[in-house]
Amino acid sequence: MVDEQNFPVRRAGSKALVMRAEALNEMPKRLNTVFQTGAVTIIDQMAETMGRHSAKETIEDFGAKFATNQLDELIGTYSALGHADVSIERSKSAEFPFVINAKEMLECEANAKQRLRRKSTLFRAHLRGFMSGVFDTEFDVNEVQCVTGRDEVNTFRVALSVRAASNFATVVPEHSRKDSPQSKF
Repeated sequence: MVDEQNFPVRRAGSKALVMRAEALNEMPKRLNTVFQTGAVTIIDQMAETMGRHSAKETIEDFGAKFATNQLDELIGTYSALGHADVSIERSKSAEFPFVINAKEMLECEANAKQRLRRKSTLFRAHLRGFMSGVFDTEFDVNEVQCVTGRDEVNTFRVALSVRAASNFATVVPEHSRKDSPQSKF
């Protein structure tokens, strides 16, 4: 059934739950049935809150400096947790915006098979909450490609929100940023 039957399952010292992808993908379908267009808002708000909570726990456990310095590795945990095979595309580690490519996105594969054109609300909102929590400023995460639209991968643009971009100097230390928060993305 599983590699070992131990309760409780733990991740980083906290209780965790392992779910089948099919079961997880049934939840948004049911929310859509009951709440229709409001379902996306509900999922978005829940996922953003979870992302902020993950950032808070990371900072409490390892410190804010660790979270910002190890951002690529922390984003890589989305792969380890089963969301997708993620990779980050950018020229400098502290530049915003940057792009995340996600292959085999758990949230979208089932929708693509059923020919549903839904964006990956859960991943996008969790990432937005996580980034906002780590840097204590608002981020925008926009999905620019999605496998439900027949793209090969899901692609997300991660950037400081318009309001936060004006405060960029307080988000990233001067020694690790360019003159402008903008890069090739």
